[in-house]
Amino acid sequence: MNTAMNTDSHPRQTVVFSNASFAALRFGSSLGGAHHPVNSYLVITPLGRVLIDPAEDLWPQHLPQKPDVVWITHTQREHVAGAANFSDVPLHVPAGDEYLYRGHAAYEAMNLTWQPPWDWETRGNYQGHCAGARSERPPQNALAVGGVIRAGDELFGLKVFATPGHGKNALSFLLEIEDRKIAFCGDLICGEGQLWNWFDCDWDYGLQSGQRSLLQSAHALARQKPDVLLPAHGEPILDATRTLTLLAARLEAVLHDEAPEVAPLNFPDNDQPCDGWRKLLPRLFQWKSGNCAALISQSGHALLFDDGLCNWSPVETRADFHDRTLTNFKAALPESLKPARIEAVAVTHYHGDHIENIPDLIALENSELLCLESVADIIERPADFNLACTLPWYGAAHQAVPVTHRLPH
Repeated sequence: MNTAMNTDSHPRQTVVFSNASFAALRFGSSLGGAHHPVNSYLVITPLGRVLIDPAEDLWPQHLPQKPDVVWITHTQREHVAGAANFSDVPLHVPAGDEYLYRGHAAYEAMNLTWQPPWDWETRGNYQGHCAGARSERPPQNALAVGGVIRAGDELFGLKVFATPGHGKNALSFLLEIEDRKIAFCGDLICGEGQLWNWFDCDWDYGLQSGQRSLLQSAHALARQKPDVLLPAHGEPILDATRTLTLLAARLEAVLHDEAPEVAPLNFPDNDQPCDGWRKLLPRLFQWKSGNCAALISQSGHALLFDDGLCNWSPVETRADFHDRTLTNFKAALPESLKPARIEAVAVTHYHGDHIENIPDLIALENSELLCLESVADIIERPADFNLACTLPWYGAAHQAVPVTHRLPH
């Protein structure tokens, strides 16, 4: 049975705080799965009632009072799905997340390609995906958004603070009652100075912007000197400042920026056999600005390792550039090394900047593609895999590459 549709199931209710004027109630969901259980909160103040992050199995009959508004700390399906059960209550979401509330189908239809200009500093930091991989979890069905919440807002007795990290637009809500500060902090922290998970902080591709933002958010919330943290997962955190400090220290240990003390393996630069290429060994050559190396055998056979020239020009010019680059390379080789053709290309992994030009190579040289079994399906059917930096993300002329030979490890 789908627990979320069983309105007789009762999420576990816990009273976090209560007096004559204020109450903070926690509802632990009874759902299973990788992202559960989750916490929802009902805050009752003299100024109104706010339902925070309603889980899918939370229904009006589970609450002692009807909320005036639903607020979301960060937009992920498990924390917003219950808003559909309160359709007559205005839903207010973090500013910047509105597009996620159009539902899963609209999210899937978003443009998931790397748009020009191809700037490496923003190569994964796009709305709705991380380098082509779906990195957010919108609600399955569209939800009507009644308003947005921004840092600096103060409504219903709650102060709003920006705490990005688990979500680019994540917020925390601070409530002051009887000289105590209670912070509803979403997925900023979980347990004893831990993260609920690392993955949801991956906004970009390899630049750690989300994790670094979460570190700054931990510092910022600690400066507010909360007494209690009410996270979206796990138990209330009663020693808030100390636990936030512990989280920050752990993140700083991982995100240190000290340069590693290693000497790079390097070779004297040269233009051999022609401009753009570098001779590494008598029969081994490397394309300097991309992902391509050529090995020439003693019998005159040529093998490429990857074929991605990283020529981020308009897509209609890339094939011509690729063909000229390889034709010039072969023509410039000394007679003792000239191959009749490039007979094969072996790929190291599935990223599009390593395989983009292989279909053009096959057309130019009738080459064969050698690929590990573990990678072949991703190259031939990238749309079946929710992975970053597959070929379609690069906006290339080809969406997939046919594999000639699947090789075991």
